[in-house]
Amino acid sequence: MIFDTHTDVLYDVITGHHSFSYHLKEMKDYHGAVLNYFFKGNETYQEFQKVLKKIKDFYLQNKKILKEKHFILGIEGLGALQNLSDLKQISEAGIQIISLTWNDLNKLATGTYTNPSRGLKKFGKEILDYLPKYHIILDLSHLNRRSFYMVLKYYHGIMIVSHSNAAKLCLNERNLTEHQLEIIKQKNILVGVNSYKNFVGGNKDLKSFIRMIEYLNTKLGNNNVCLGLDFDYYLSSTTKSDAVKGLSKPTDLCNLKIYLQKLGYSEKDIDKLFYLNALSFFKSSLIL
Repeated sequence: MIFDTHTDVLYDVITGHHSFSYHLKEMKDYHGAVLNYFFKGNETYQEFQKVLKKIKDFYLQNKKILKEKHFILGIEGLGALQNLSDLKQISEAGIQIISLTWNDLNKLATGTYTNPSRGLKKFGKEILDYLPKYHIILDLSHLNRRSFYMVLKYYHGIMIVSHSNAAKLCLNERNLTEHQLEIIKQKNILVGVNSYKNFVGGNKDLKSFIRMIEYLNTKLGNNNVCLGLDFDYYLSSTTKSDAVKGLSKPTDLCNLKIYLQKLGYSEKDIDKLFYLNALSFFKSSLIL
């Protein structure tokens, strides 16, 4: 069984590239997942509202199967928001996890690869104040360093880092520094290991991916590490998967399990990584 804390399946379905039935077949062994729609930051408010309506329709049509499969809907990037009341619409659309930014700079906060001196903004703080009211979890994965620290200082609600790795092993702004990992450990925040090759580094293969898992286990403890795979093979913009060799789609997860077994990992520790840690987190967060 697998619980993946980051997929872009919702984006793929809403944009009409693949059906939800296609993904249900692909994810037949999943015991849960976060299905995301990502906003790049250049959308108008009207475009945002149009997408939100499509997400709400999808949620209402598939509410039963989403609950049975432990599938949680998420949004990356809230730059198009205009009012605090928009959070009510987000909640009514079934969204239970959000990130303030994608890789963009917006009126809430600052994403990676943009201005390193700019951080969390006033409207972002106002949005954070309302998240607990709607039982929405905050995802920290796409925040730049300054926004990350400002959010951690300001916000005391439920947080996750759904798909980020360690910068020590792969120097990339989307990855977490040693100091960030220390704070994450102190606050007992769950981290999903990303299979995107440019976040894994090394030889960009299964061995490198497992090295990242082991490093994060060392830094955070094996109760706070899970899989946030960020597969891209199904997206319309993808001609060749950017995942590490040997782990580019759900059926490849058997390769990861076999490799871990050969390294002497117990079934209990594999289950923790594959689904138990994530399942426990979302259940304790009153989402499932």
